[in-house]
Amino acid sequence: MAMPAVLKNVESMLTARPDVESAAVVDYGTPDPILVLVKPNGFCNGPELRDECAAVLEEAAPRVVVVLTTEFPPLGAGLPGLESTLREAAYVYRYEPPVTETEERVAALWNRVLDRSRTGATDDFLDLGGDSVNAVRVIAEVSREFGVDVDLMDFFDGPTIRNLATLIDAGQNAGAGR
Repeated sequence: MAMPAVLKNVESMLTARPDVESAAVVDYGTPDPILVLVKPNGFCNGPELRDECAAVLEEAAPRVVVVLTTEFPPLGAGLPGLESTLREAAYVYRYEPPVTETEERVAALWNRVLDRSRTGATDDFLDLGGDSVNAVRVIAEVSREFGVDVDLMDFFDGPTIRNLATLIDAGQNAGAGR
């Protein structure tokens, strides 16, 4: 079966990057993920690769899962096992949209601070280019917007939107119980 042109476009876009040695795209079919296997040439930013692939795939964007790997699973004898590939991979980047109102507000805050257009609920702050200066900005914005003080070390213990939203909700609930 021939690869659809849009998937070839994803492979071409990736292999044109200097930080990508090789790439393969595997579409298991709706609603399963579109697996994008990337063998890095040095450092690769997983969320950036995921977002670029999603931009090419448009409406299929939520299905994109980027796996950074040192070796591709065998592709010649059919599709690689999805679950085993994801389980064995050290670096997997999948877009998980914010679910709660707090997660949505934190995502908007991160997008402002990190100058991004889309951030998933489980994206790692450091993987997105965040640093200690940006983290202090986020903590200050959380205090101003939510009325909750989050400890910087607690933030870095789980630097995702989902974890920060959990800390905010717990802080608001603790404040309401006083």
